[in-house]
Amino acid sequence: MNRRLFLQYLMSLSAGSSFAGPLFSAAQAAGTNTPSDFKAMVCIMQLGGNDSANMVIPRSDAEYQTYAETRPTVALPVDDLLPITPHTANQGDFGLHPQLTDIQRLFGQNKAAVIANVGTLLEPTTKEAVDDNSASLPPYLFSHSTQQNIWQSATPLTSAISSGWAGRMIDQFTLPSGRLIPPSLSISGSNFWQSGTQNGFYRLQPSGATPQYGISPGSDERKAFSQLLGLSEHNNVYADIHGRAQKNAVHLGEAINDILLDLPSLSEFGFDTDDKLSSSLRITAQMIIANQQLSDLQLPRMTFYVTQGGYDTHNDQLEDHTALYGSLNSSLNAFITALEYYGLSDSVTTFTASDFGRTISANEDGTDHGWGGHHLVLGGAVKGGDIYGTMPDLALNGANMVKKGRLLPEIATEQYAATLCKWFGVSEAQLPAVLPMLVNFPVTDLGFMRG
Repeated sequence: MNRRLFLQYLMSLSAGSSFAGPLFSAAQAAGTNTPSDFKAMVCIMQLGGNDSANMVIPRSDAEYQTYAETRPTVALPVDDLLPITPHTANQGDFGLHPQLTDIQRLFGQNKAAVIANVGTLLEPTTKEAVDDNSASLPPYLFSHSTQQNIWQSATPLTSAISSGWAGRMIDQFTLPSGRLIPPSLSISGSNFWQSGTQNGFYRLQPSGATPQYGISPGSDERKAFSQLLGLSEHNNVYADIHGRAQKNAVHLGEAINDILLDLPSLSEFGFDTDDKLSSSLRITAQMIIANQQLSDLQLPRMTFYVTQGGYDTHNDQLEDHTALYGSLNSSLNAFITALEYYGLSDSVTTFTASDFGRTISANEDGTDHGWGGHHLVLGGAVKGGDIYGTMPDLALNGANMVKKGRLLPEIATEQYAATLCKWFGVSEAQLPAVLPMLVNFPVTDLGFMRG
């Protein structure tokens, strides 16, 4: 193991440190972009594979009938759907899951958009090529872990993953040095999405930074630990680096917790502290607000990683979706409302991702691992109130359907990511470094973000 790999490995294994990836140092940033404004990107990863065919559903008579016949045991009654009216009206009538009342309102206010039939692809392909096994496809197409990694890394996984597209995106910017916190914060543990070659990320809990190795500030154990880290001579370069990393992590965690003590709780916006997603978005909002209000923060670019588990709905899907979408709806509403109150709506874009969609055909009272799926993008900079891409034909012999009732994606995850990256400020010249497989796709901007 060479020195660089050792350092990355050391940081990722330093469980108490909350760091992952390379050591953060804004002065290390290799990019040439120096932003003068503030933007933040928030990824909500729906772990398990969201059955988005029950999130955005056709309401037109013929299309709804096809939907209901294709998945009779998990189909939602048409009268329960929440109508939405896309600006591009040539696709028909659609409705949202009945739990998504606030998403319906945000869609109507042009603050939310649907991106249709997105999935992992190596290159554009056809139903015929997939059916006769001549298509070049991502590996382990229906594996949870592999597809999550491809989503986050934007690589074909032909070699070991060392970075993700958000991390490489942050690497393109020259960010101010001497800031208290790194530009990438994960509220949901380790991930590839935020790992860059120049910058790593810091892991938080919904309640704040976890004390190093569970050692409370001010305790005798904390004093002893600080003395150990303060030793100036370890006679080993790796031990010195490890000590500095641990010391930095201790100070950073304590600084973040001190920051949170002085921030508003945001309870008036409807965050539910008993709901993990809601709590995760609450601390995300708090850190965004702190970054704007405190002079020793003020990073111009930030990313946040949040997960919501439970979407592997092989059984009890209707019941599980009621709880999952209820949480997603209320949590996003609280988050968007808080950002609007603090004048940050236009500066923060939130989007969903997931392992994959699920099969259109039902498996008793659930569905199996699929491929293409629909996603939500929210924020003041979104060209909302519309569906981007083409909503698929849900007939089992339809043009979008491949083996075992899976949707063939028409939009690659790279195209979805590229549109977000451009809004974030990544230039056309920098896109290949962030999304190396984007060159395989002719359209690199789906048009759902304002400049």
